[in-house]
Amino acid sequence: MRTHYDNLKIAESAPDEVVKAAYRALSQRYHPDKNPGNKDAGRIMQILNDAYATLSDPERRRKYDESLAKARQPSPPSFTAQPSPPGQLPPLNQQRSLWRTLLLILCWDFRLTLFAGIMVWVGITYLFGEKRPRQPYTRNPPASASSYAPTTNRTPRPAFVRPATAPNGQSWPAYAAYIPGYQIFAGGGLSSVTVDNTRNSSDVFLKLVSLNSAQAYPVRLCYIPAYSQFKFQTVAAGRYDVRYRDLSSGGYSKTEEFRLTERKTNKGTEFSNLSLTLYKVSNGNMHTETIDESEF
Repeated sequence: MRTHYDNLKIAESAPDEVVKAAYRALSQRYHPDKNPGNKDAGRIMQILNDAYATLSDPERRRKYDESLAKARQPSPPSFTAQPSPPGQLPPLNQQRSLWRTLLLILCWDFRLTLFAGIMVWVGITYLFGEKRPRQPYTRNPPASASSYAPTTNRTPRPAFVRPATAPNGQSWPAYAAYIPGYQIFAGGGLSSVTVDNTRNSSDVFLKLVSLNSAQAYPVRLCYIPAYSQFKFQTVAAGRYDVRYRDLSSGGYSKTEEFRLTERKTNKGTEFSNLSLTLYKVSNGNMHTETIDESEF
């Protein structure tokens, strides 16, 4: 059965496109056929039809504006208005209710209109915006050929060659002894230091180094063949360490610091007789460490 709610077409003679669009959107949203459970749908649709009929007709709209101007003037007490027939302006109190309802609906639907506008803008930007080609993902960029180019002109480290003579040009002694040509310092004492190399398979060039001043300096230099030992005698009291070079490998090492003492007692003078073993000997009694040539 056809009712007055089926009139969803907009008259093409309507002067305001905004009115057309608002009426079309709201009538489609609140039409009773699409809102069977909404008891107020019919009332809302009637208000929309009456509002559109007034807004789309210039003469009716003029009369409506005049009635609104009169409504601002003092008026007699209001009375209970009866619903106006379709197509005619309702009484003034109904007109005010109509506009309030229409404004509420438009304000509420403004959120949907804003959301729709944002979605349209995003779609246009996506369709017509500049698109950059995607590059394929690679976990590690390929290395250039030069990254794997072999290094050329690299001079190999020469193998150690045992020096034929001592640093001062003197020949190595035939047995454990001081090296000729080097002066002997830190003498006049009663203490002694014995260096044990009896279980070591390498000859060593060895220095007894004084630590009594701000800068360490050697006071005795000797040569100790493999499986031999040497004793520094008449060494003055003080702080010392031993530094040596392995003449088989060319490596440099030194012992920890030790102290030689002399002390007078009722029975005479007590002094130090220290014996130390080199690092290759198992269970040696002195800790050693590797050093650079500049510290030797």
